[in-house]
Amino acid sequence: MCSIVIDPQAGLSLPDWPEGVAVFAPGNDFGIVVLRAVHALMKERGKRYNRLKWTDDQGRTRVGRAFFVPGDPDPLICVTLDEAHDLLNDPQYGEEAVKIVGDLVKEARKVGIKFRLANQSPNASELGGETLIRDILQGGNNLVLRSGSTATGKRAAGNALGDIDPGAIPKEFNDGTSTGGLGYLAGPDNRAAMWRAP
Repeated sequence: MCSIVIDPQAGLSLPDWPEGVAVFAPGNDFGIVVLRAVHALMKERGKRYNRLKWTDDQGRTRVGRAFFVPGDPDPLICVTLDEAHDLLNDPQYGEEAVKIVGDLVKEARKVGIKFRLANQSPNASELGGETLIRDILQGGNNLVLRSGSTATGKRAAGNALGDIDPGAIPKEFNDGTSTGGLGYLAGPDNRAAMWRAP
């Protein structure tokens, strides 16, 4: 696995990550360059996998593979775009970033590129005015932390949360300790489970 992190706040949100991932892009100037490179890699892998020879479970040689196997022949690439609103609404790079992210969330999974988008509020205005990005990402796994707003928490995970409301999680437990990091994981199978991040 190869981790790539784009942090428009240059490590402010993820101070332990710059030295721990294969590529760390601090700021939007480097972030857009990394997005362009990942987009080009997605296209290259797609062309290569269309003609890739492989052996199926019955020993037959096949040409063209419509699925991804980590390490055969390439590593899984995990792209994290933190504070996504910053790059997607950037006056210089926003329009291009929205187009690239839209392509990645639609096509990259088949060629072994996982895309993670982190944002405080999943409104279309926060995602470069593009509801497509939010709608497609809601088809995957959504992690929603306690929210001060019922609307924001429910919008983050779409229909996957059902009647569960992240906005209803209190700030503190009954004993006065913080509920910081408490939220819900909503998967593509429309099941939600409570979870806690450190």
